[in-house]
Amino acid sequence: MNFLKSTLTWYWKYYVVPADFELKDGEFVGDRITLDDGSVAVGEQFKFQEDFQVNILGKADRQQKLLYVGNFYPESSGEIFIGFAVASGWNFRFNGKMRICGWNIGNNEYPMQFNNHIAELDYLPGRNQVVFELRGDPNSMLLMLKIMDDMKPLSMKYGPFVSFPDSSENAVSVIFAGTRNSPAAVEYREKGCAEWTRINDNLGGQMRHDRPMHHIRLEDLKPDCDYEYRAILIDDCKELEEIIPERIETFRTAPQGDKAYSFLLTADLQNVPHRMEYLERMLGKNKPFNPDFFAFAGDMLWTSNFNQSIMDEFIEPYRKYTDNKLPLVMVRGNHEIYGKESNHYFDYFTPPCEGREGYYMFRWGDTCFIVLDFCDDYGWIKPPSTRQFHDFEPYIAAEAKWLKKAVELPICKDAKYRIVLAHGVPVGDTQEYMPSHVRQVIDPVFSGAEPKVRIHLWLGGHIHRPFRSIPLTNSCYSMVDVADFAEPHP
Repeated sequence: MNFLKSTLTWYWKYYVVPADFELKDGEFVGDRITLDDGSVAVGEQFKFQEDFQVNILGKADRQQKLLYVGNFYPESSGEIFIGFAVASGWNFRFNGKMRICGWNIGNNEYPMQFNNHIAELDYLPGRNQVVFELRGDPNSMLLMLKIMDDMKPLSMKYGPFVSFPDSSENAVSVIFAGTRNSPAAVEYREKGCAEWTRINDNLGGQMRHDRPMHHIRLEDLKPDCDYEYRAILIDDCKELEEIIPERIETFRTAPQGDKAYSFLLTADLQNVPHRMEYLERMLGKNKPFNPDFFAFAGDMLWTSNFNQSIMDEFIEPYRKYTDNKLPLVMVRGNHEIYGKESNHYFDYFTPPCEGREGYYMFRWGDTCFIVLDFCDDYGWIKPPSTRQFHDFEPYIAAEAKWLKKAVELPICKDAKYRIVLAHGVPVGDTQEYMPSHVRQVIDPVFSGAEPKVRIHLWLGGHIHRPFRSIPLTNSCYSMVDVADFAEPHP
């Protein structure tokens, strides 16, 4: 099937016809084209140059157009992607049907290159035909055409889930990913309503189309209300054709005021088989209670393969066991920093405003949750260590500066309760590096008998041992022997 390798192997002819001549829909171009006046345009064979370009000059004037017609003959059906650029006004047809009309705008990209326009062609067994109609121009009839073998059909790779809930803004984020870069949108509505509201994934006033993952913020929702939503992929290789899922997802927004609520938090699920079992036991159909949201306080395994470690082995099971109805709060742990694909974490889990990367705040009812990030147990270590990219000091300094200002905001200051969610903990960690960052961030705000802001609870992970502080004392309680705390944690 060498037609999949190169457009140079296709069978090519060109035709010169009047500019106002229209090809009939549903018909292939044969060896001859009968024109409106009864005359005949005969196809002339040609070959593309080795650089996948053709520019046949001196054949069509401005009252004519030139047709570049290519045929290929697969034995079975499939799909192929072509990338092209055209120097003049143009139309593109495939198997007798108009696909793209660029007659009045020309190439509309600069510089000309093969990925200016990309089209996915769903071919059939037997004869298939592409036709490029070019407006006659004595200066250039250039067509650049190449098979884009690095492209793949668009579909949903990771289905949508709700994260970053916040009752102060009455907002949630919907996160999902397609199989390749494309625009995308979320449609949502209050349960029981017929009309959808649409929000595109937007960057700088444009539909974002530079990455496969999408993070779309839904704002100005009603508090404590059930919503329906669906994530839509928009195929820019099929003229913005939309892929709309049959399943409609649901979520409930965070309440305002002092309504009672519950949530579930865990951390350090580094053993993948045990993780699946644990998640199903906590969140599946036999779960012990019905939490309003779930918080994961960091540490899967590594991110050398982010999609495998985070998406396949955590997010997808989470969606399954919760029937994709439970908002997810993510807290970064040190294991999310390990691996060459660690930066991908923030492609998916990007906090909304009033935060940066791994630290942010949100409200659930009368409680302000302060999410903090203390990075790793060690600083920079030379290659080939996974810590070769560590650069924590500027990040921690910025976090400390942010926290001083953040606690003065109404979202925090006006809350009845304040709860810290973090992977690291202020007591119980016998190592030095991460605890020093903890103290750097929190001491100016939370420490002392009369702190600038009083917190009511700190929930963390990291040390792999259950313990808690005893209120109003400088001591802790643990079911694990105290001597065990002197050993390095796993």
